[in-house]
Amino acid sequence: MTVRWLAACVAAVLFVPAMAEDCGKLISYGNVPMTHLDGHNSEFIPVQINGVPKLMLLDTGAAMTMITHATAAELKLTSTRSDTHVYDVAGGNSSQFVSAPLQIGQLRGDAVKFMLGTPYLDGFGDPKIAGLLGADILSKFDLSIDYGTHTFTLLDQNHCDGQVVYWPERPIAVVPFKLVNRTAIILTVSLNGKELKAQLDTGAYRSTLEKSRAEGRFDLVLGSADTPALGNPNDKDALPVWRHRFQTLSLAGITVNDPEIDIIPDKMSDKINDWSTGSLLDRKANSGEVVPMLLGMNVLKHLHIYIAYREKNLYITPASTPGQVK
Repeated sequence: MTVRWLAACVAAVLFVPAMAEDCGKLISYGNVPMTHLDGHNSEFIPVQINGVPKLMLLDTGAAMTMITHATAAELKLTSTRSDTHVYDVAGGNSSQFVSAPLQIGQLRGDAVKFMLGTPYLDGFGDPKIAGLLGADILSKFDLSIDYGTHTFTLLDQNHCDGQVVYWPERPIAVVPFKLVNRTAIILTVSLNGKELKAQLDTGAYRSTLEKSRAEGRFDLVLGSADTPALGNPNDKDALPVWRHRFQTLSLAGITVNDPEIDIIPDKMSDKINDWSTGSLLDRKANSGEVVPMLLGMNVLKHLHIYIAYREKNLYITPASTPGQVK
């Protein structure tokens, strides 16, 4: 996507100690308060689309920024067929897009491409929610996401490597990640002491583990007392889900105790022969790498995360105050 982003006012320069002379200071485009809505476990970002105030789901796991059909109709946006297909976790897909101005805090894009939503996205049902803000836009910046204070910050990527943690909380974990197809953040986590690849997904309500890996590597018995089935097993259209409470989930020394992880089948790979995690993926994002775990909000709500896309590092501390997302 080629969108020119303009700062609506002068960006703030955050003080960073021991700054080298040959690299830039940490520049913030302003803090944006995140919104928590009843009935939703993730956080939403206030934006303006075509000058109209809306909310968008903050979704690092989505390859593409998307808009609901209802919002496109409300704003009278004309759709065009795209060469790109996006798929959701249930296998639904979309291949239509619209273009409109988008403003996030102090930043504005004049002709931003929004993919039209899949059935999963249209399930939000709230007219305030326009869609989701995906990695095609987010990865053009550094992101600071503090779930304790519900604050989201976009920052310029032109700064000294490693000089990004401007908040006082400690300890600091530095987690390198692989950026697949320039959008998907893939990192290594430790679940019950066993290393796994996981995708960082702020749009996922809960963390998930792929069914065959749960059974094979962790010897879980689906439907047993400690891994019960959720939902109605007689609903043939429902995505089968089981839930298990693990002992620990760790990222570079920061540990979340007793995390509940949902066990899900790999419906997305059935549809597109692709890796299985992520809330919404580009049809072309075929890395050949199986990523069995999705790191969602029931874990991330405890953290303050700085995503340095250019460096390919996460900087993580405990959240400034206890997270309010349940």
